[in-house]
Amino acid sequence: MAGKSGRIGNILSIPVYLTTQNAARLGLTIPEITDHLPAQSSNPQIVDKTAFSMIPSIDIPRPPEQFPGAANRPRVNIILLGIETHICVLQTTLDLLRSSNASEPINIYLLVDGISSCNAGERTIALRRLENLSSKYADRSGTVTLTTSESIIFELLGDAQHEKFREISKLVKETREGTAAAVASLCDGL
Repeated sequence: MAGKSGRIGNILSIPVYLTTQNAARLGLTIPEITDHLPAQSSNPQIVDKTAFSMIPSIDIPRPPEQFPGAANRPRVNIILLGIETHICVLQTTLDLLRSSNASEPINIYLLVDGISSCNAGERTIALRRLENLSSKYADRSGTVTLTTSESIIFELLGDAQHEKFREISKLVKETREGTAAAVASLCDGL
């Protein structure tokens, strides 16, 4: 799923941030992911960290709205995926919500077919908690939305007339089996 997301970032020119958790002890990110990082990206490709949240390790720019039909105020949209839902994904989401405010709200889209944990039970509890965070941070206008990779891809496109639609459609077809397997194993019961 992460390789597919990197390819989408490449096609749609969306910044991609990748962090590793203490690579010296836990290992490097696999080539199936790193090989698809956007080549034209001006941000560091891979940042090693020891903090569980990725936010202290990277500087997320505050871009204008990327989604079609957006309100007039600036809004930061972050698509998040990764392993250890109950640790790194949760703490990154909490840090993002804490930095959200009414003048620059942050929308966080969690790709449930791209989020995992070594212990499936931890993932389920973490996803429930993450889904309820929007109400806790409503005063800061931050939101958390559980979605799937395919859903967010077509939300980013907005219309079949998008100039990258054919290229994206080809990628969706190429990754259909892997996406179906991820959805079946990671989204069942949500």
